[in-house]
Amino acid sequence: MSEHAGDRLSALLDAQLTPAETAEVRAHVATCAECAAELDDVRAARRAVRELPAVDLPATFLAELLAGDTVVPLGRRRARVPAVANIGAAVLAGLAVLVFSSSSLGPAQLRPEVRGAVARHASTVSALLGSTGERLAPDTEVVPTTAPHRDASSLPAPYAAPARLAGYELVDAYRSPGGVHVLYQRGDYGLSVFELPGSVDWGALPDEGTSLSLAGHRAWRWQASPVDGRLVVFEDDGMVVIVVGDEPGDAVVEVAAELPSAREVPMTARVRRAVARSLELLSPTG
Repeated sequence: MSEHAGDRLSALLDAQLTPAETAEVRAHVATCAECAAELDDVRAARRAVRELPAVDLPATFLAELLAGDTVVPLGRRRARVPAVANIGAAVLAGLAVLVFSSSSLGPAQLRPEVRGAVARHASTVSALLGSTGERLAPDTEVVPTTAPHRDASSLPAPYAAPARLAGYELVDAYRSPGGVHVLYQRGDYGLSVFELPGSVDWGALPDEGTSLSLAGHRAWRWQASPVDGRLVVFEDDGMVVIVVGDEPGDAVVEVAAELPSAREVPMTARVRRAVARSLELLSPTG
């Protein structure tokens, strides 16, 4: 690792990393004093939470925690609803997250880097499948990717990599800025799915695009040359998805519409959102 562990420290304590990622983060912490100190701070915060007294919770708060309508895309398993007896502890944990992490107040609003997605798609396809004039390429020279691989079979929540999408077959997964990049292939055509936690800043997208509804979700399709409709952006409650492919026509839209049904957000994320919404209601600014 050439950078600090960041959010992976919390994921390490939550056992949300793959075995390989766990070993990587632990090895980094062993040699990085800053990350080791941050990991100790997170542990101390958790101990403080465990020592807090029990509280009586508003009925509306419990109802939101038990609601099953908070989901993210690209998954198939559904999390079990915890027993009501465990919810008090979960709420306190959520309060601690709010205190120690400003990002927990909701999914960050992202400006989807659509040009960067096209470039990363083209460079990955060039490295893996070779070059051809039929493939989508940015205006600049395509340099084969050197992005680190991810284990597509065991991506941590909320990411997932379906084995097949609208006739496309899973090829590999890679690290991508802020999320993951999953690559697919059908014949001579490649297709990339970029998954990033957050919400879309729709106003930051290029002007050369059209809005559409995609499986009930708000979406945007880039019509500019040389993309010509082969890139789609959409969001689904906490996840931004960018789909970009080589195949002309409506192939990318068809793939995006066929992405697997959503799975529930992990309990810790649901607690963070419930706490944030409750604090918004209590805020004097409304």
